[in-house]
Amino acid sequence: MERIILMVKNARNERLLKSELEKRYTVITTKERDGLEQSFDMGIIDGPMLDEFHQRIFLKRHEQEPLFLPFLLVTTRKDIGYATRHLWKVVDELIFSPIEKIELQARIEILLRSRRYSIQIKNRLEEIETFSHAIGHDLKAPLRAIKTFSCYIRDDCINQIPERCRDYLSRILAASERMEHMQDAIFTFMNTGCRGIVKERVSLDNLIRSILEELNKEIEKTGALININCSKELITDRTLLRLILRNFIENALTYVDIGTKPEIEISCRESQGYAIIEVSDNGIGIPEDKRDEIFKPFVRLHSIEKYPGTGLGLSIVKKCAELLEGFVGVRPNKEKGSTFWLRLPLR
Repeated sequence: MERIILMVKNARNERLLKSELEKRYTVITTKERDGLEQSFDMGIIDGPMLDEFHQRIFLKRHEQEPLFLPFLLVTTRKDIGYATRHLWKVVDELIFSPIEKIELQARIEILLRSRRYSIQIKNRLEEIETFSHAIGHDLKAPLRAIKTFSCYIRDDCINQIPERCRDYLSRILAASERMEHMQDAIFTFMNTGCRGIVKERVSLDNLIRSILEELNKEIEKTGALININCSKELITDRTLLRLILRNFIENALTYVDIGTKPEIEISCRESQGYAIIEVSDNGIGIPEDKRDEIFKPFVRLHSIEKYPGTGLGLSIVKKCAELLEGFVGVRPNKEKGSTFWLRLPLR
C-alpha cells in the first residue's frame, strides 16, 4: 500500500484528510523536520508547513532522483502566494480548500501514477545498466578466449591440419571479430548520453581533422579525396558530435563501388537558427524507401560479406542527434552517392 505523508498545521484539516485517505493508503502524519526522513510515496502539505520546510522538501526530492516524489499543496485562494513561490520547485500540484473528495482523490491518483511510472523507469534503467555491463565486460571474456585459442591453433598447428580445417578456423576468427565489433557497437548505443550532455565551444574544423587522423589508415588504403569546408564553432557536446561525424565519414569511406576512390565533401552552413553540417559522398547511394529505415537499430541493406558493419552506426547517430536536440537525415546527390546531414540548434 502506498504511503502518504501529511504535513498540515491545522489539526482539524489534518484529521479530516487522514480519515479520508486511510481508506486507500497508509498515512503518516508529522509536523517535525525529522518526519521527512521516513519512506513515503507522496506528500500533502499546507501553506504554513511549506513555508517552514520548503528547503528540506527540496533536498528530499533531490535525494530521490531519478524517482519522482510528488507533493500536493492544500491552500486557500487567499494564500495562493505559497504556491507561486514554490510551485514546481517543491510542490507539483495544488488544491483549494474547502476540498471536494472526488477532486482530492483524482489529483492524488494522478501524482501517484507519475510516481509509479518513475519507479518502473528506474527499474528498467537498472536492468539496462546491468545488461550493458554484461555486454561491455562479462561477455568479452569468453569471446577473447575463443579468439586467443583460435590464434594459438593457427600459429602453432597450421601445418598439421588439413585445408578444410584451416578454412573452418579462419571462419571462427572472422566470426569472433564481427562479434567483438557488435558488442562494442551495442555497448556504445546503450551508453550514449548516459553521462549527460556537456556543452562546450567546439571548432568543427579541428574536430573533423582529428577524426580524419584517426581514420588515416583507412583513408590511405582507399585513396579517398576529402575536402573540408567547416570553419564554424558550435556550443555543443564534443563527444556526441564526434560520434555522429565519425560515423558519417566511415560510411562514406566504406559504401563505395569496388575500384572507386571515395570522394567526400564536408561542409557547414547556417539556416534559420540552425547549423547544418553535411557529409556528401560518391558512394552506392540509398534507395528512397530505405532512407528512414537505415536509422533504425540492426537495419542492414547489404550482406556482411559485401560491406562490413554492425547495423547500429546510424541508430547511434540518430540517438546522438536527438540528445543534442537536433535532426539527422539523408538525401540523394544529383549524379551519384548521398549527402548525410545534421541540423543542430545554434542556441
